Amino acid sequence: MDKTIEKLYAACQTEDETVVLNRLVARISKQKTFNRWLADMRERMESAIPHSDPVWDMAAKSGITPEMVKLCWMEFKIRHDTDPKRGIDWRRTFRNCVRSNWYRLWYADADGKIQLTSQGRILEKQHE
Repeated sequence: MDKTIEKLYAACQTEDETVVLNRLVARISKQKTFNRWLADMRERMESAIPHSDPVWDMAAKSGITPEMVKLCWMEFKIRHDTDPKRGIDWRRTFRNCVRSNWYRLWYADADGKIQLTSQGRILEKQHE
């Protein structure tokens, strides 16, 4: 156990404090870097973003093509490759990325059709 956590347990003066610390430790232990999470998916031979993931339906309802989602995923992987940030639900993080168009890869044209932005076209060329 981490020495900091040991010190926190030693400082707990009530049962309630211990319960709260137990929950916090359990939550922290579930957090993984993106690369560790991706490696776990590969070890389990599980798709990182399976076809059953809600991101696909959300994108389709919004007019975002599967190719655009895949382009976004490629950029997401690159940007999180060496990121030390730890997360519990990387799929949800990716859904948020697509929903909010974090990388500004697409826009709605005058007719409401979703098109790639110049940034999206550049990334598309880079990932060919």
